[in-house]
Amino acid sequence: MCYTTIERIDTQEILDTLQEDAEALDDAIDVQEAKKRERDIQGQLRVQKGNVFYTLLADLAKIGKVVFAKDPAKYNDYVLFASTTSKAPSEEEDNEAAKEEMP
Repeated sequence: MCYTTIERIDTQEILDTLQEDAEALDDAIDVQEAKKRERDIQGQLRVQKGNVFYTLLADLAKIGKVVFAKDPAKYNDYVLFASTTSKAPSEEEDNEAAKEEMP
């Protein structure tokens, strides 16, 4: 096969395009890394907020256990981790629990 015409290759244009593409790729990698860091930070914030929420909920449940200690049905509504032996505390247990919670 014989080529009768020689196609001129513009090397500088190819190099310029390659440089632009390399810079665009580098910028995209930087953006991706920034998003990964942001994702990690947001995940940590969600865990912290969840922990605060859980602490508040646990405190409310303790208050409900004290308030409804004499009513077993309502008491069981406020128990966070019901166990097979969970029951409303006796008056003596209730007084001990109230003393422990006081600062």
